[in-house]
Amino acid sequence: MPQYGCFLIFLQIYLATVLVNLLTSPSRNHPVCVVSLPEGSEDPSDALLPAEDLQHKVAGAAHVVVLTSCAANALTSFLGERLSVFRGAVRTYEAGLDPSDWSPGRHRLALARSIENWEGGSASFGNFLVDNILKLTAYRPVRRDRATSYLDVKQQFQAGQSRFSCVGFLAGSPPSSRPGGVSPGCPPSGSFRS
Repeated sequence: MPQYGCFLIFLQIYLATVLVNLLTSPSRNHPVCVVSLPEGSEDPSDALLPAEDLQHKVAGAAHVVVLTSCAANALTSFLGERLSVFRGAVRTYEAGLDPSDWSPGRHRLALARSIENWEGGSASFGNFLVDNILKLTAYRPVRRDRATSYLDVKQQFQAGQSRFSCVGFLAGSPPSSRPGGVSPGCPPSGSFRS
C-alpha cells in the first residue's frame, strides 16, 4: 500500500489484515477514516457518508476505507472492541495507532445514530469530519526521526552539498553539475552564516 498518497478502498473480510497493517504501521503519516457499512451490507452506497465524496474532500490528507460488516468484525478481532468500528459508524484513526496503548480521545468514533441525528444531517456531519481530518493533518507534530537537523543541513551546505536549499537542485540538476558547483541563487560554499 502506498504511504505517500491517500486512497479509497473497499474492504471485504479477507483484506482486514491489510487494514490492520496500515493502521499499525509506524511509517503511516495520514489519518485513516474508516466508514463501516450497516449490518449485513456489502454495498458501499449503503454507507451513511458517501465515501467517494469524503475521499475527494480529504484527498492527500487521509486514507478512506469502507468496511463490510464481516470485515468490521474481523477488524474488531484484531484491534479489540475499544478500537472497533461497525454498524454504520465512522472512526478516524490517527497516525501512530498502538492497540495496546489506547486513549479514549485519540481515534474518534461516531456511531451511526449520532451521524443520523447530527444537526443538518449526515452531509453536515461529513463536513465536520472533513474539517477535523484536515486539522489533524495540518497540526500534527513534527517527527524528529524524519526531520533533517539544522546542524546536518549546515554541515552539508558547508561541504558543498547544498541540496537542501539550492534552487538549481529543486529544478532538477544537482549543484555539482553546475559550473563552479553552485546553483544560481545559492551562496558559494563556506559563505553560510549561522
